Amino acid sequence: YFRTYYTAIPLNSYGLSGNLADFTGSVYDSFRWYDIFFPLSTIASIPLYWHYKRNTAGRTSYKYYGGALGIGILLFAITTLAKGGFKEAYNTVRQKAYLCASTTSMYTVFGSLCYDLINQKQEATPQIQQEIKEWLSQKPGHHPLAGRIGIRNNCIVILAESLESWVLEREVERQEITPYLNKLLQDSTTLYAPHVLTQVKGGRSIDAQLLLCAGMLPINSGTYSSQYPDHTYGTLQKAMHQQKNSRNYLLTIDKVSTWNQGVIAYSFGTDTIIAYHDFELTEAFGTHKRTGDGSFLAQCSQKIEKGEIWKKGENVYMQLVTYSGHAPFKLPEELKEIHFSPAIPQKMNDYMTTARYTDKAIGKFVEYLKTLPQYDETLIVITGDHEGLATYREELCNAPGGKGIVSDKTFTPFIIVNSPVGMRYDKVMGQIDMYPTLLNLLQLDDYYWSGLGQSILDPCKKGFAISPQMEVVGEEPTPAEAEFAKKAYDIATYDNEPKYEVIQTDISNVAKIISDFTKVEQGNLLIDLPGKIDDDALGTILKAADIIICPFKYDKFTMDSTGFFIQVLQYLNVKAKIFFLPNNMRTAVRYETKEQVVDILKQVGFVTDEIPASVAMERINTLAISNECIDKVKNAYDYIIQEGAIK
Repeated sequence: YFRTYYTAIPLNSYGLSGNLADFTGSVYDSFRWYDIFFPLSTIASIPLYWHYKRNTAGRTSYKYYGGALGIGILLFAITTLAKGGFKEAYNTVRQKAYLCASTTSMYTVFGSLCYDLINQKQEATPQIQQEIKEWLSQKPGHHPLAGRIGIRNNCIVILAESLESWVLEREVERQEITPYLNKLLQDSTTLYAPHVLTQVKGGRSIDAQLLLCAGMLPINSGTYSSQYPDHTYGTLQKAMHQQKNSRNYLLTIDKVSTWNQGVIAYSFGTDTIIAYHDFELTEAFGTHKRTGDGSFLAQCSQKIEKGEIWKKGENVYMQLVTYSGHAPFKLPEELKEIHFSPAIPQKMNDYMTTARYTDKAIGKFVEYLKTLPQYDETLIVITGDHEGLATYREELCNAPGGKGIVSDKTFTPFIIVNSPVGMRYDKVMGQIDMYPTLLNLLQLDDYYWSGLGQSILDPCKKGFAISPQMEVVGEEPTPAEAEFAKKAYDIATYDNEPKYEVIQTDISNVAKIISDFTKVEQGNLLIDLPGKIDDDALGTILKAADIIICPFKYDKFTMDSTGFFIQVLQYLNVKAKIFFLPNNMRTAVRYETKEQVVDILKQVGFVTDEIPASVAMERINTLAISNECIDKVKNAYDYIIQEGAIK
């Protein structure tokens, strides 16, 4: 799994294990010869174990073993707690540039599953919503293109499985790998960006649809299509329907259950899904025999010709998802059009021959589209859903036959045929930038959601992108620009779960909040009051309280205020338990009246331990409480919780 997705298996993905039935070829292909040492090491340990057991019969000390194990667990626990607890320590490692992929090796598979369990999807609390709003407000705005451009009322998207950019405009052993796509690149009406950084995560193909169609980054753990199937997405499909009255189609030779794509397609605004059982199984290959790209796209042409899809007078958004480029890239001999010498590494050979097959299939389909009367108003998008070589990349880049040919970067192509703006964009962009670019070209700029990326047609856009491993690729940004771009991944899946919900309100509205809170079955309502007692609403709040916490200091001004507050409580006949909390205490200051004050306050309520003056206590927020702060307030707060019977 790691050799394909560069991460441990997320907890939620265990529920998608049925997908393996369609990808067993990739599973077998991910094995390496040295993996045999895993079972061999286990087998080799058996005679060693029996030898040890025979020589130590009756002398095994479980006491020492248990003691050593206990010490190890204790040291781990202390270290983890010192880092702010397991979740905080895990988060810290995950955010480090060179350690973000090391969490599982550091905390084990079970540690990763535990993290997933305690970090389930979060509700959009006011704090999270505010942070998202702030990030979006600082993001460069989306603007329509200057001047008039041709109108495109139809959009055809070909999402080519595992298609990488390095095979385009390339000859190997005097053989052109993608002759048809290369021909399209020469057309003056083609927009081509060869350096689109793959930004998918564990969802792979379905993540690519999120990036392209919704302009959103994938979640850190698991797949959004399983965790957020009913989310309200802003998408190209919905924008097309809203502004061009389009009918939206999804055509795929996969099953609708794969990646839960059937459900998510409808959430994206798809009207019609044509999938696995709607296509004849021809030119099929792969472990589970899926319809080949040549046959798939030919059948799509036939369905258009027969009027089954793209009916007369319809504007359409049509997304076609190919399959043949899936690892292990084993194309049947009868479908191969190019052959390479043994000097070319086998995996590279297989990848290029499959890319040639897909190139021919796309070429025939595009040529058919050009014969249609609505072609002039049709935008055709061709892109790879993600990179394809995975862990083979380094090996092929270093091999004599692959060096200088295979790219060491995970770039996919972004080709727009019949674009109203023809150009070549050689800078680095992310998959996240395709969505706003298409909004520009389709003149959907008024749509409410412009995505997390930035259109490559924006002259202010910088030529870099952030990989899922937090690597900056392309033009060197400023530290602030890099940090802002990385923050988009946090915006996509917010990891800092608030410790509690905060409601900002006026004192006159607190009575209603108290009334609403009576309907809550379990929880505590904390009201932070202003330091004044001249508001009539204050009486309502104090009378409703179960516990009142009154911070104070041992100085004349504060004690006068505290004494007056006690008189108010007595006048209102407040029944709440009162806790007096001495805080901001400076150890260098001697308080001569301290004992007398404590004696007086104990006649009215409870007096807690002191909270010392500290810079740490001035850096409090609702998302994180440092261990230093907890240490300073723990005794006082524990006393309040215990004596106040707070659950």
